Amino acid sequence: MSAEWEACKQEVITRFKTQPQQFGRGDLYQAHEEWGIPGQRPTQFRLYRYQAERWMPEAASVLDIGCNIGLIGMALSDTIERYVGFDNNPLLIEIAATLAAQREVDNCEFLAMAFDEFIRHNQGQTFDVVCSFAVHVWIGLPIAEYGRVLHGLLNENGLLALESNRLETNDQDFYTHVQTILDCGFALEYQTTLKDDGVIERGFCVLRKVAATPPAP
Repeated sequence: MSAEWEACKQEVITRFKTQPQQFGRGDLYQAHEEWGIPGQRPTQFRLYRYQAERWMPEAASVLDIGCNIGLIGMALSDTIERYVGFDNNPLLIEIAATLAAQREVDNCEFLAMAFDEFIRHNQGQTFDVVCSFAVHVWIGLPIAEYGRVLHGLLNENGLLALESNRLETNDQDFYTHVQTILDCGFALEYQTTLKDDGVIERGFCVLRKVAATPPAP
């Protein structure tokens, strides 16, 4: 690794430490094994456990809701066409942009926005893949309404990658929520569980958009 990259990593970690975050148990929430970025959740191992190579389309456009420091997008950047990640924490978006610039990743866009703000400003843009990784319990919408919004963000036959929070505590109804989202016009493509940080067990599903979303009740 170059001295510039090592300095960049140290700068990012120092900046992060000045503003303690809700997620990550005091460390960066996302890690990148190949790049030597330490953190709670190893991004490349996560993608392996998701079996992303099995379902992620080549040259896909990807939206990541609650992207944190954007390492999912950067890890996928060599095989996808375009990635848009947004998070309501401006510090995390600044870190994402810093890392992407240093690594010369030019097909990833990072936005400091809350979910409702992104939806208001989206102007009908749709994606091949939408990632909702451990964020649905924080969005503030009823699950059925969230499912309808996600449906509308996807291209025809698009894929929704949906990950739970901690199954045993704050996301015990995850699989019930999955069924609610399926009822919004999706079919289940793939399902598994993972404990990528060695601590928290999570559920993971890939759903395909197959039908028009039902109207709100």
